[in-house]
Amino acid sequence: MCVGCRRRRPAGELIRLQVCDGRLAIVERPGGGRSVYLCPDPECFGRAVRRRAFGRSLRADVTVPETLQEEFGRAVAAGEEVS
Repeated sequence: MCVGCRRRRPAGELIRLQVCDGRLAIVERPGGGRSVYLCPDPECFGRAVRRRAFGRSLRADVTVPETLQEEFGRAVAAGEEVS
């Protein structure tokens, strides 16, 4: 489920994010640990940040690096499937 828009989609269609060294980062599947998923839509990223959905879903204090939105945008624009 996307933490931005709350829509259910197959995991292969979503971008996976996880806390790495105290910061939120895009990660590849499969991997261990708690993670969150976002639609490949920049609006969902912004919505998740505004709603503070990352911290709630990950049950942790989360720092969203300023560069993450740019990295997310590049992944979406390139049509990358982060898997």
